[in-house]
Amino acid sequence: MVEITGQCYLLAATKVCYELGDAAMLIHGEPQLQIAPYTNFGHAWVEIGDRCWDPIKDRWYSRLPYYSAGKIDPLKTVRYTKMQTLQKLLEEEHWGPWHEDQDTPAKNVEAKSE
Repeated sequence: MVEITGQCYLLAATKVCYELGDAAMLIHGEPQLQIAPYTNFGHAWVEIGDRCWDPIKDRWYSRLPYYSAGKIDPLKTVRYTKMQTLQKLLEEEHWGPWHEDQDTPAKNVEAKSE
């Protein structure tokens, strides 16, 4: 089995940029671990409409149960379009996260194109 833990930023950005259409959004946020110590952790996933693709599970979920299971606060996520994702990859030269404070994403932010 291939180890993909810790690769969510790379896998999600790749899916948005090269595998899905322009409706796909790259999301950076902080779900809560579902086992002890129940801490929040930086994570990336993909959304199209009300569907979420989790890169670690390589599986699509309905958005509400996905956010509920991870105790994800939508106001503490950062959303990137395909073009914004490509721009950030070029600017930052790494897969993410790209928000200022990696432990606490900017609140309800639509990434800004420059």
